[in-house]
Amino acid sequence: MKYFLLILTLITSLNSIASDNYLLFCLGQEEKIIHQKKQSGAYNKLNQEMISELLQLPKTVKLNDKYLEVVCDKDNSFKSLSLLKFILLRGNTFYSSVDTNSIKEHAIDMKLIKQLKIDSIKLLIIFINAIQAESPKADCLQKKIPELRVFYQNGRYLLEDVGFKDLIENKHNYELIFKKITAPNLFKDC
Repeated sequence: MKYFLLILTLITSLNSIASDNYLLFCLGQEEKIIHQKKQSGAYNKLNQEMISELLQLPKTVKLNDKYLEVVCDKDNSFKSLSLLKFILLRGNTFYSSVDTNSIKEHAIDMKLIKQLKIDSIKLLIIFINAIQAESPKADCLQKKIPELRVFYQNGRYLLEDVGFKDLIENKHNYELIFKKITAPNLFKDC
């Protein structure tokens, strides 16, 4: 009951923000569906983390319309994951800073967009780890998605040497990872 009230409060607050930010409304709707299906795990956690990240952005930072349509498409079952994918693959073209008269505000917006990209790689790692925790066998996910081995290997070395920025720029087959991780029969034959 306590979780239901928390979810209801979140959705209600997101509905009030929706006129200002359709993307938050869209992710709030995904949260509602996740709750109705009584799902927990990786997708639920990712959705909550993406909402949290977006709530930290100022109103002057806007999602480009062409990406908003794809992420919030009613047939898209993985809205939060699509958003994460666009942030990682499209970089600075994904978000824009609305023209303001203040150079300082624009600089802050651009810094926040850059930080969102850095946070997105962390969210991808957390998401992949959560999916791995749901798999029937310990090595199942890496067998199904061999690109993960390279991603983890490069990630470990790049993080030790240069940090998250270079890991983001080194895309490591993100497209393939996203495609395979959303496959309906991901854990089949594990």
